[in-house]
Amino acid sequence: EYLRFLQLLAESPRQELIASSDVDLVWHEHLMDTENYAADCRRLFGRYLHHRRARTPEELSAIPASYTRTKRVYAERFGTRPPSRFWGQTTTAASMCGGGSSVDPYTSPAPGPSVSQQGSNNTNTQLPASSTAAAAPRSLTLWALLPALAMAAVARAH
Repeated sequence: EYLRFLQLLAESPRQELIASSDVDLVWHEHLMDTENYAADCRRLFGRYLHHRRARTPEELSAIPASYTRTKRVYAERFGTRPPSRFWGQTTTAASMCGGGSSVDPYTSPAPGPSVSQQGSNNTNTQLPASSTAAAAPRSLTLWALLPALAMAAVARAH
């Protein structure tokens, strides 16, 4: 469902689409793995898909109508209504999403973290490669979280 939502965002750049509560949780986990999220967006959709929070009273009041629109767009695109166990009548997500941008905030890797070695005058020593995030499997957080979210949704349905 998360990947379907991202596909809708990528295909609907001029519409405000709203994630379901469950989809928004998965999205937040994927976003926290910033470098891999950016790479996944480029690979799957050709551009970075932005996420932003509704902050003003006007934005917050627009969520119910935008959520209804999102479910309608989903049904049109995929030929079936969104599964109610993931897409209930309402959402607690406060995400206002506008389909994507060609501007990618992660086009080049950030410099590795540095630490100060005790007793050394060199305060810019790079950490060993094995201790950096680059050593982690791609999108491990996202894929590790999906089964837990699916089980939680099934438990709520019963």
